[in-house]
Amino acid sequence: EGLNTTAGMVPVSWTTALLPYIDQQNVFDQWKQGQPVAPYLEVTACPSDPQDRSRASTSYVVNCGLIDKNPRDAAQVPLNWPSSTFVYNLPADWPANGPFVSRYEPGVNAARTPRVNESTFYDGMGNTFLITENIDATVWNDVVSLAEAGNNGYVQQGNGTWNTPEIQYGFVWTGNPLLIDSAGQVINQVINGPTSENGEATEMSQCRPSSRHPGGVNMTFADGRTQFISDNIDYQLYSLLMTPEGRKSTPNGQNFIPTPSLPAAYQPYVTWRTQTATSGDLP
Repeated sequence: EGLNTTAGMVPVSWTTALLPYIDQQNVFDQWKQGQPVAPYLEVTACPSDPQDRSRASTSYVVNCGLIDKNPRDAAQVPLNWPSSTFVYNLPADWPANGPFVSRYEPGVNAARTPRVNESTFYDGMGNTFLITENIDATVWNDVVSLAEAGNNGYVQQGNGTWNTPEIQYGFVWTGNPLLIDSAGQVINQVINGPTSENGEATEMSQCRPSSRHPGGVNMTFADGRTQFISDNIDYQLYSLLMTPEGRKSTPNGQNFIPTPSLPAAYQPYVTWRTQTATSGDLP
């Protein structure tokens, strides 16, 4: 999110944007005045997840849809186009893939900046995951996009492969139950997969729901209802409950492609666009 402060527009986390709604208006006002503060907040910590109270610790992450594609990725820049004058037309991700999307992407065409409202939840707020626990979540105020100058917080691992700011704040679906960590290890659990060594997420394989509760995690739907979700959830069902508007799920880095015209590499999107699921399908 971008926050307009006395110091100009600055990137902030989803938690910072919500401060006025969780009885922290005084903290939010300091951010608005260009004096960011980051106290420990009881509301951002799960009682079962021991926290460092000397910092702005958090236990919670939000549904960020598909793993973001860095708008600065060279794959989106036409050949021989001077990058200093190029306006990126494609955002990092689309709201149909997940309700939390990056709205602070310098260089992205402002008209294409994603917006999310009630109409985004075509599949129903009661059928869309919104917030969950993650024992690898770190602090609610850490604006990763201030780091990695020139890449807006995206850390390049290889050509077209990035770790994204979602690592700190989000959980994602990938279209495939297999995640591969930076060491090349295949992770095949969407919930409660292998944790980081020090409990602080550093890569996309840790950008998933996790908890210290045996057998699953507490997840909140967009309608405010919280339910315990088994870590044995079918990955296809998990994916369908991640998308607010499955009929428009679209590979990030691409404009919407009509279903009959999807290339072979994107055929799985036919399933996500045509199959429906509700929270009643959960075991």
